[in-house]
Amino acid sequence: MKVPSHAMMFAGQFVPLVHVNDHPIDDIHALALQVSVPASIEAFVRQQAPNAQRVELCHDKERIVVHRGWEPLGAECKPGPGDEVIAFGS
Repeated sequence: MKVPSHAMMFAGQFVPLVHVNDHPIDDIHALALQVSVPASIEAFVRQQAPNAQRVELCHDKERIVVHRGWEPLGAECKPGPGDEVIAFGS
């Protein structure tokens, strides 16, 4: 997740439920945080709401990939069958 500004990262120090203490320092400096939902919570949601979808987004310099499904997209951000690809305007 790309954080839009240094000010937003700084504000997290004053909000008790928002913090960056458990993120790698290089990610903090790059304003790029890796975020996820624990598998136990995903399993609970799937049980309680069988029609729910997991949506994952990733991007590079050329496009955004929107992946729907319970299998992870992968770190390389390559779209698979059924994934939506949104190209950045030039």
